Amino acid sequence: MFEKPAGHWRQVVSALLFAVLFFTATFVLSAAAAWALRSLTASPLALNAVSLFVGAGAVTALLLRAPPARPWSALGLGPDFARPLLLGLALGAGSCALIVAAMQAAGWASWTPIDPSAIRFDWRGSVGTGLLLLAVGAAGEELFVRGYLLQQLGRALTPSAAVAVTSAAFALLHAANPGATWQAVANTALYGGVFGLAVLWRRSLWVSLGVHYSWNCAEALLGANVSGITIRLTELNLEPTGAAWLTGGAYGPEAGAAGTAGAVLIAAVLWRLPRREGTPLLLWELETQTDAGDARCERPDCR
Repeated sequence: MFEKPAGHWRQVVSALLFAVLFFTATFVLSAAAAWALRSLTASPLALNAVSLFVGAGAVTALLLRAPPARPWSALGLGPDFARPLLLGLALGAGSCALIVAAMQAAGWASWTPIDPSAIRFDWRGSVGTGLLLLAVGAAGEELFVRGYLLQQLGRALTPSAAVAVTSAAFALLHAANPGATWQAVANTALYGGVFGLAVLWRRSLWVSLGVHYSWNCAEALLGANVSGITIRLTELNLEPTGAAWLTGGAYGPEAGAAGTAGAVLIAAVLWRLPRREGTPLLLWELETQTDAGDARCERPDCR
């Protein structure tokens, strides 16, 4: 399933051009959205989350409408979202809670009183707003990295190669976050790979969105840093006491060996579940069928 040939060079170039167009247009539109929204909020996290969501969502919608028009289900965002989304939510929250519990049991972390001056985003008094912004942030990143871009790269290369490329891009998006180390970046790429495989194995972006969102929410609710960002939704404050390579240090649990175990656990569960085969056809499959049809019609007997 994952190692189909990339196809004729013209098809490869076409897919890469669409990928570059998506990336560039999303960057430009997100920057424009951030400029337009700057007077509405002083929160950089809210501004970045909303602008990326707007940019990636708008560009995706426009490109899907371009002939031949494709449905949102071709990105794994079909109307049957309940079960895959719930699966992702359970995997993300459950694995994060298990990792935090294991860190506490091993004496690698403990809950301590909150120091308000050390919190960058204190949403203890507006938990709903915090959860909503985390949802927008996760959705924007998923649309940007594992939506249209992943599918076109899958058409140009192979789906598994596309997962590798987008995982590296996902890691680079977080490389400048506070507390980022080489291990944090590597683990972020690992999580990106797990999210990408979830899209391919389950044919659903809802699964990866659910895992991504619920992991971030669980970290914030349990008092851990979220990719280096100090977000607090409750009175819990998780202070790493073990070695940073185990706990993730200031970046958060996903940056340490405990976080690596969490990614492996999520991947193992997804691997054990029956693969979803055949439907819905993803964008790279639809485009590959179109490419194959165009190639056949270049024969003299097709003219």
